[in-house]
Amino acid sequence: MTTTRLSPPLGSAEPPGFDFQRHFWLTQMGGVGYARVPLLLVTCCLSCGGLQFFKLRIALSNRINLHLDRQTGALQRP
Repeated sequence: MTTTRLSPPLGSAEPPGFDFQRHFWLTQMGGVGYARVPLLLVTCCLSCGGLQFFKLRIALSNRINLHLDRQTGALQRP
C-alpha cells in the first residue's frame, strides 16, 4: 500500500521529441505518477484469509467500475 500522486502525461519536450501524450493515448493509459512515502507490503496466505481478501477486492473493483466510466475505472483495476 502507498499514497501516490497521479497526473496526465506531458507532451514532448521539444518539437521533434517523443510525444508521451500520444503514446499514453494509444496504449490506453490514463496517467503517470509517483509515490513519496515508503511502500507497505501486505502479505497473507490462503490459510489466513487471503482468498476471502482477494474475492472482496474483486467484488469492490467490480462495484466501482459499475459507477465509473471506462477510463476513470481503469486507474483502480487490479
